[in-house]
Amino acid sequence: MTSIRLWKLLLVGMLATLLVACKPFASFEVTPEPVIAGQVATFDASGSSVAPTPRNNAVIAYTWDFGDGSSGTGQIATHTYAAAGTYTVKLSVRDKAGRVGKAVDQVVVQAADVGGNTVPLAVTVRGADGALLAGAQVTIGSASASTGNAGVATLAQAPAGNDQVLRVSKAGFITQVLSLDLLADTTAQEIGVQLLAVKETIAIAQAEAAQVLLAKTLGASVTLPANALVNAANAVATGPITLQLTPWDISGADLLAMPGNGEALDAQNNRVSLISAGMLSVDFLDAAGNKLQLGSGKSAEIQMDLASASINGQALAVDSSVPLWHFDEAQGLWVEEGVGVVVASTTSPTGLAIRATVSHFSTWNWDFKFENAGSVVVSCINAAAEPIACAVVANVTLPDGSHLVKSSTLGTTPTTIINMPSSGSIVWHASTSNGLQASATSGTSGTVVLTLSPPTTRNFVQCVLPGGAPVDCNVTLTGTLNGTETSLRFAVPAAGATIESGLAAGSPLQWTGESFRTTTNASVRNVGSTSSGASGAVSITLGADEAVSTRIARVQCDTLSEPAFGLPEAVAFCDLQIYVNDATSEQLLYTSSVRVRTGVNVNVPVPEGSFANVYASGTSANGFPLSAFANFDYAELLDNTLFVLRLRDQVPT
Repeated sequence: MTSIRLWKLLLVGMLATLLVACKPFASFEVTPEPVIAGQVATFDASGSSVAPTPRNNAVIAYTWDFGDGSSGTGQIATHTYAAAGTYTVKLSVRDKAGRVGKAVDQVVVQAADVGGNTVPLAVTVRGADGALLAGAQVTIGSASASTGNAGVATLAQAPAGNDQVLRVSKAGFITQVLSLDLLADTTAQEIGVQLLAVKETIAIAQAEAAQVLLAKTLGASVTLPANALVNAANAVATGPITLQLTPWDISGADLLAMPGNGEALDAQNNRVSLISAGMLSVDFLDAAGNKLQLGSGKSAEIQMDLASASINGQALAVDSSVPLWHFDEAQGLWVEEGVGVVVASTTSPTGLAIRATVSHFSTWNWDFKFENAGSVVVSCINAAAEPIACAVVANVTLPDGSHLVKSSTLGTTPTTIINMPSSGSIVWHASTSNGLQASATSGTSGTVVLTLSPPTTRNFVQCVLPGGAPVDCNVTLTGTLNGTETSLRFAVPAAGATIESGLAAGSPLQWTGESFRTTTNASVRNVGSTSSGASGAVSITLGADEAVSTRIARVQCDTLSEPAFGLPEAVAFCDLQIYVNDATSEQLLYTSSVRVRTGVNVNVPVPEGSFANVYASGTSANGFPLSAFANFDYAELLDNTLFVLRLRDQVPT
C-alpha cells in the first residue's frame, strides 16, 4: 500500500512538472528606448511562443498591465504614460489548452523635452519582400534606434527641418537613405522603409588580377583591370576578397526598396525624380569586411540586362544613351555622373543590355528624368473608417510596362501625391507601426482611400543552426489562400523577422528555411522545416552542413598564332555568351553575355552537377567574323582551370 501511494505521488509530481513545462513562454519588447512621457510606446509580444501540443497550438489571448492603472490586449499594444517614472509592466499569454504564461519587466519613462525643433518618428523597416526586419539600425541626425522584432524603430526626438537624412542599415542588405522634409510636431510621423537583401556574395581568389566577374542573375557583370582595387590607405588590394553584387530586378518587388525614393540631383544641380532602366549595387570587401574602391586613375566596366526595351514611352535600341547616376548616401540622393550605352545581348530577354564605365563603386542606376503633371489624392483609414497616419508605397506601371516607385508619409488628412503619369496603373501598399496594413490597385488619377486592418497571420521567424546559433536564411511560408495552397518567400536575417500574410489563419502554416554560407571554393547549405499556428514565435532548426561545391573556370578568348587563309586575326575584344545548365535536367541555371579584352580572364562559376557552354565571337581587322566554342562540366574541372577560346576565321568555302 505504501509503495502504491508513493508511485501515485511521483506520478502527480511528474504531471505537475510537465504541465508547468508546457506553459506558454511569454516575452515582450518595448519601443522606443527610452520611453517618453506623453508619447506613444509600443509593446510587442510577438516573441512569445507555445508548446507544440495540443496540435496546432497557439497563443489565443494577450493581456497587458502597464503598471499605471491601465491595461490592454492584443499581441501588439500601445500605451501613453502621462508622467515620467518607473513602471512594472506585466504580460499574460494564454494558449488553446488554457495554460497561462507570464512575463514581468520594468519600463523607465523619461520626461519629454519640450524644447528644440524635433518630431517623433515611427520607422517601420521591411525587406523588399515585406518581412519586418529586426535589428536594423535607424539614424537621423544625432538620434538613433534599432528595430525590434516587429521591425519598428521609434525616435522620440528626431530633428525637424528640410533635407533631413534618414539612414537605415542592416548587415546583408543594401543600405537605404532618404532625404526627408520634417515639420516640428509632437505627433509621431509614420515612415516606411524597405531594404533589398544582397543577392550574391562572390569569392575572388586574386584581387589584383585583371578579370571579369559574373552574377547569376540579370546578366550582370563587373570587369576589373589589373591592380584596380585599393583599401582606405590607398594600398593595392591583393589575395582573397569578396564581391557583394546585387542586380536589381526593376520589373518586380526590388524596386520597392529603391534608395532615395528615386529623388536625384542632375548635372545642373536641379532636384529631379527618376525612372529606372537598370540598377546594380557593387561592393568589394577585404578579408576584414572593409570596403575597397577603385584606385586613382582606374576604372571598371559594369553591365546588366535591360528588363524593358522602352522606358516611359522612350524606345531603347543598340547605341542608345541613358543617363548614369550613383547613389550618394551622405545626401540620400542620386547624383548624375556620365552616361550608359545600350548594347546587344543574346542572353537578355529583350536582346539588350546596358553598359557603363565607372570610376568608383556604389549603387549605380541608368535612369531618365520623370516629370508629369498627374496627381492622386490618397488617405488612410482604419476599420472604423477613422482617419489614421500611415506610410504608403505606390508601385506605378506605365503603359509600356516600365515602372517607378513613390514612397510617402501621410498624416490624418488626405494628401496629394504629385508627378504621376497621365495613364497606367498603381499598386498601393500602406502600413502603420502598430501592424495595420492595406493593399489596393488604382488608376493614375482621382482619389484613393486605403482601409487598413491587421494581417491574418503574424509570426516572428528565426533560423538557427544545429548548435543553436542564429543564421541568415531564405524562408518559404506555405499555407492556404482562398482555398488554394500558396507559398511566399522571404529573406530573414540572423536577428529574425516578423512575417505577416493574408493566408488562412485556421490552417497550419508550413515553414522551410535554407541557409547558404560561401567560402572560396564551396558553399555550405543547411535546410530545415517546422509548422506553426497563425501567431507566435517560429524557430526553424536547420539540419547538418551540406557541402555545395562550386568550381571556377577561367575563360579567355585569343586568336590563332597562325591565321587561317592568311588573314590577320588579331582583335582587341571578343564577345562571350555563357550558358550554365544542370547536367541532369539540362535546365538553364544562369546565362551571361559579356564583352572582354582578349587575354583577360572571365570567372565562370560552375556548380556541382552542372556544365557550361561558352561561345566566343569577334571580328578580324579585315572585317571577317571570328568564333570559337568551349564546353566543360564540373567533374572535369580543377578549380581555376584555364580555357582559352582561340578565335577562328569563318570564311565561306
